[in-house]
Amino acid sequence: MKTCGLLALVFFVALSLAQDENEDSGITFEAYEDNGNLTRSDEKAYGDAVDTLCGRFTTKRVQVKGNTIGTFTVQKQTRRCVAYYSLKGSCLEMKLTCSTFFVDNRDPGRCKNGDRFLVKVPGNKRPMRYCKNDKPTDRFPVLSDSKMKIWFHAHEHKRFKSKAISCQVECSKTK
Repeated sequence: MKTCGLLALVFFVALSLAQDENEDSGITFEAYEDNGNLTRSDEKAYGDAVDTLCGRFTTKRVQVKGNTIGTFTVQKQTRRCVAYYSLKGSCLEMKLTCSTFFVDNRDPGRCKNGDRFLVKVPGNKRPMRYCKNDKPTDRFPVLSDSKMKIWFHAHEHKRFKSKAISCQVECSKTK
C-alpha cells in the first residue's frame, strides 16, 4: 500500500513539473505555409497513396489513379494476404516493384515448397511466382494495363522464416 501511494505521489509531481515546463517554454510556432508538400519532386502524389498493410488474413481492393503510389506490406505474422489492383481515371499502366523482399522457400526454381509471393496479370495463364530474393525490381517490374492480383501465402510449417516484404504499386503511364 505504501508503494502505491509513493508511486502516485511521484507520478503527480512529474506531471505537474511537465505542465510547468510546457507553460514556461516560450515556444512559438511559425505560420504553416502550404508549398504543395503532398507531391514529390517527380510529381507522384503521396495524398493519393493507397497502402495495403497485411494482417494475419487480409483481402483488399485498391484503385490505382494517376499519380498514385501504393504499398503492399507483409508482416511476420501474415499467413495469407491478397490485394486486387485496378486502374481508374487517367492511369493507363501500373507497375509493381519490391524494395524489401525475402520469401523463404526450399524450391527456388518453381517456388512450390514454402512461402510464396505471386502476381497475376491479364494475358498470362499462370501467376508469376517469386521467392527467396527473386523479386520484381526497377529493371524488371511487373506491368499491367488493366488489373493486377498480388498475394502472399505462408506455408503452414513454422520452419519457413520469411521476412517482411515491402512492394510499391504506382501508375507508370498517364493520359
